[in-house]
Amino acid sequence: MRDPRCKAPHILTLKYRRVSLFPLLLCMVILWGCGYAVRGSGDLPFRDVRIGLIRNMTFEPGIEDMLQRKLAEAFLREGIDVKEDSDNVLDGEIRSFSLRIVSEKDSYSREYEVSISADFRLGGPDGTERRFNAVRSPFIESFIAERDMNSIISFKEVATERALEELARRLVTEVIFR
Repeated sequence: MRDPRCKAPHILTLKYRRVSLFPLLLCMVILWGCGYAVRGSGDLPFRDVRIGLIRNMTFEPGIEDMLQRKLAEAFLREGIDVKEDSDNVLDGEIRSFSLRIVSEKDSYSREYEVSISADFRLGGPDGTERRFNAVRSPFIESFIAERDMNSIISFKEVATERALEELARRLVTEVIFR
């Protein structure tokens, strides 16, 4: 609303409105041009899932429990409920876990890399089955540790958890969009 005491024309106010809308319109055009879209829960392939048995075929203890937890978090983050009575069942096998030395310094291993690969099967209520083989984390999780074993073990656990989280995110993305 215009102040009756103000003698300046309304053009100045209109000019600033146009300038403030320009960045918003520019961002919208850029995002639409890159293929980004707003998705609702109606676009999801299903509303709920049950995470079944995750088998650990490696010698790394406990990563199947960690992966099950990370899968649940990833599905929930995308708007898919994790329920015990769901007709959609996800089973999996962790096929490989490797801890490789990436670099050495003064004859000691200095930098390590964690890599995890798993196969998954998603069964639907109508008996359909989708397979997702050799799913890996899209990023290499590496860490730098000192010479003592405690730091190597603790950094390895953190890197393993990050690799499992990225693997779970990648799987959920493939389930939803593929």
